[in-house]
Amino acid sequence: MLGLNFQDLNENFSFDSKEQFIKEFLNGITIRFSKQQEFNAQNCLAMAIYVLENFKSIKQSIRREYEVTDFRTHRLILGQRIIFRDEDKIVEKDYAWLFYNTFSKDSDLELEFLDFVEANKKNIDEKFSQWFIVRNDGFLEFKLYDNRTDMPSYGEGFEPDFIFFGKQRNEEKDFMSIECFIEAKGEHLVEKDKWKEDFLATINNTEHLVKINDKLTLRSLPFFRCKIKSHDANTRFEDAFKNFIER
Repeated sequence: MLGLNFQDLNENFSFDSKEQFIKEFLNGITIRFSKQQEFNAQNCLAMAIYVLENFKSIKQSIRREYEVTDFRTHRLILGQRIIFRDEDKIVEKDYAWLFYNTFSKDSDLELEFLDFVEANKKNIDEKFSQWFIVRNDGFLEFKLYDNRTDMPSYGEGFEPDFIFFGKQRNEEKDFMSIECFIEAKGEHLVEKDKWKEDFLATINNTEHLVKINDKLTLRSLPFFRCKIKSHDANTRFEDAFKNFIER
């Protein structure tokens, strides 16, 4: 009726339900009325339409006040860290290539991804002389911001679930020159978070100077998705992963 839908509104920010949208985004809006204002169903509907029609453009103009800088490389030293999560979210996986064996999980899909990597460990070892994977438990160093100025998601940030670091066998560099971002994504979030997958694709195969004559290559993969009985939604990921370790 309004010519609007929640998917369109959600292009500029993130909410999981209509209830969350109303509580977190609309609840704080203040509207001033004349003392002589009379309220009825017709003008209340008109006010609601006005707020919703202008909400997206207002939020977008606010976000445009921020500027996303280009990707920059920094020396990173990984050490001990503390995780504050519910006990049932804490998991241990004894994989030699997993930097932190204790980590938090949002879904079993993340565990499926780790099992997938373990099953392909031999192929990865053939390509990389050194490699490991970090479960991104809120590392600010790994938070990415969409820098596509022509997209509604400009300025949106997210923390990829996993980061792969590796050094290829034919390299003589003294650092791991490959950094790959990976997101495990449930089917109910694929469309909502598509902008993340699209953004990651724009930084795939880009190179960034670390020091004179040495560059860091960024890689990314499509969403790691679950296998559905009717079709294999993970085919794109598996094909891209195979290409990643064979290049």
